[in-house]
Amino acid sequence: MCKVFVASVVQDAVDLAVQCCGANGIGRDLPLSEFYESVRQFRIVDGADEVHRRVIARHALEDLEEAELEPLSRFGDPVGRRG
Repeated sequence: MCKVFVASVVQDAVDLAVQCCGANGIGRDLPLSEFYESVRQFRIVDGADEVHRRVIARHALEDLEEAELEPLSRFGDPVGRRG
């Protein structure tokens, strides 16, 4: 959970910094372009954020009772059970 949250917050911060600096933000004069590349790599090295979010959701839904899952059944099997 932390990896997804931190990567997202850092991505937003670097993106805002690049946006504020305009064309200078993507040039090699400032370290922002290096930060941007590093953040992007950080987001994909341990797996895509979407994969992590799915794992987090699966673990969160495992503890729910079947009656609590009923409203979610229209979206498919929320816990990823087979069969």
